[in-house]
Amino acid sequence: MEKLVSVANTESKTIECLPIEVLLIILEYLSPQERFNLALTSPTISNVLPYCKTWIFSKKSSKTMTKFNDTVKRVETFVLRQGGSSISPVSFYALGMFHNELKHFECNDIKSESVRHLAQFCKNLQFLSISSISSFDDKDLRNGFQNLQVLKINCYSNEMKSADYFLSLKQLKVFELQDAVINIDSNNVSVIEEPAPLEVLGLSYCKGSLMHIIRKCTQKLRSLDVSFTEIGDEEVQILVEKSPNIKCLNIEQCVLIKSTGFAHIGKKYGPNLDYLNVKGTSIFNSAISDLFGKCPKIIEQGILNLSWCMDLTNDGFVSVLTIFNRCLKSLVTFNTYISNAELEVLSNICPNLEELDIGGCYSVSDEGILSVLRRCKDLKILRTVDHAKSRLSPEGQASVKERFPLLEVDF
Repeated sequence: MEKLVSVANTESKTIECLPIEVLLIILEYLSPQERFNLALTSPTISNVLPYCKTWIFSKKSSKTMTKFNDTVKRVETFVLRQGGSSISPVSFYALGMFHNELKHFECNDIKSESVRHLAQFCKNLQFLSISSISSFDDKDLRNGFQNLQVLKINCYSNEMKSADYFLSLKQLKVFELQDAVINIDSNNVSVIEEPAPLEVLGLSYCKGSLMHIIRKCTQKLRSLDVSFTEIGDEEVQILVEKSPNIKCLNIEQCVLIKSTGFAHIGKKYGPNLDYLNVKGTSIFNSAISDLFGKCPKIIEQGILNLSWCMDLTNDGFVSVLTIFNRCLKSLVTFNTYISNAELEVLSNICPNLEELDIGGCYSVSDEGILSVLRRCKDLKILRTVDHAKSRLSPEGQASVKERFPLLEVDF
């Protein structure tokens, strides 16, 4: 920044000789405030500044928003990291009216009325991400946004009635709702003949009419996040029928998925899965070996996280460790019933282990942990702590630090 200001002050001819395209590229690397400050030192920069198409603010107020709207033209990307709720809807009205070519909009927090203004004026908007909407009025989301390709909204437990509207958008590829109480009129869903061509669907922490959304998924869906929801075997069966090509699946804490659901997932998705999160699920002994036995790409990656899988016992752990075998590099079993017996098996059949987390595993002691350390020569990270208490005794901790000085530990 100081160098650019110096150039503007002492070598103005050089600045003025640069092509506008080059100046715009230079300005892209500066924060909004740095751009405004630099414009004060150079008439050339001042003239070019209004044509910067990307503006990313760490924080903004109504006053700076007014300055922005008065100065800048033809913005295509507008990002506000903090302070959105403090900005008057009138400022967003001006943003939409003066910058109707806007294609990308992100805001950490925004008033519902401001969203209505964006919908009214920004007909070309393709990317909309809102981490929180204050004074949520669902009707404001139905007023436009016909060309959206990406929509991400954290509803903060507010009711969402407009999901069916977005499911009808012809270009929507990414639809991510978080913490929404979804309430959809089944009649509105039934009339959607050509659902949105969703490739990514996120419904984490959502409640309500999830089935209506799942029924409108298509074969184009590749990534699904339904973590911390109440979907069960029935929803899984619909998913594998409607969307058989999913490669990334997050079912963390979906405790209502039982044996039938896991069987469907393994049979239909397993061979092509690149990512699978089963943390906190009700997966049990026979289901886990059946599931991961059908996921060759997951095995090849060598990463296994079974945290909070409280239905697994000795047989389940041993069966899945046997499936991963020498491929296993990272094992996280935080707060499970894994014991010294399974760690003994782990140390014998998974010698390439590099990371182990057994925090909160109260059936584990020094004996099991030390057996892993002796045999898994590539181990680099060891996590044993939960609620400030390690599964290693004080003597065990001292021994580990002395014998394995390069090992990264959490005690």
